[in-house]
Amino acid sequence: MTSYQPLKIVNANMPGAPRFWREDLPPGRQRIEYRRVVGGIGWPRMGANGAGYWCILGEERMPDALTDTHTVRVLASGSDDSVAMLLDEATMAASALHCGRWSAPTNEPGMRLYIEWQRNRRKLAQPCISLAHPPNQDFAVLWELLKARTKGAKALVFGEQGEELGASLRELDAADMHSQLSHYPAVAALLHALGTIDLLQPQGAMTRTWHRGRAGY
Repeated sequence: MTSYQPLKIVNANMPGAPRFWREDLPPGRQRIEYRRVVGGIGWPRMGANGAGYWCILGEERMPDALTDTHTVRVLASGSDDSVAMLLDEATMAASALHCGRWSAPTNEPGMRLYIEWQRNRRKLAQPCISLAHPPNQDFAVLWELLKARTKGAKALVFGEQGEELGASLRELDAADMHSQLSHYPAVAALLHALGTIDLLQPQGAMTRTWHRGRAGY
């Protein structure tokens, strides 16, 4: 896991306008603003020596002047063979980046370990991220979303935070599209988050990072 630039939540000046995220940098420095920050999880491959991955994407607040597309940037990412360690890392990043929306397949074996992890964290009154099922798990559909952002005018920026994710993508070929997305945890983490951004409309700033106790907020 590489270091990442923390974000802060900013209230818009216009009444009724949604809050947004801004890089937490000193005044005077150029700070990128985001309208959505979304996380994705790719579960470790059980018994297949495959590390799991998490990543957080930020969708820029203002669209590109030429393409009218909101650029997406990889803000943070990490990996681990252990589901518990993977989720611990993701929770730390979620706190620093105020990432309250996470997508991960809830119908895969890793979810059982997530529930156990969540139960243990809550017993200790520790924060934990909340997971939602991705809006789409079709590898081909999600791959087309990725291609739309990476062909021609680039609208997905990997940067230093996404180097490993980008390397995993470059290892894929056309034949891999017929496999299950879960076979490629790094790609899965990226596409679950990207699919949430590109397939769901913005509904204001999702800033809650974790559930607290039974109240669920």
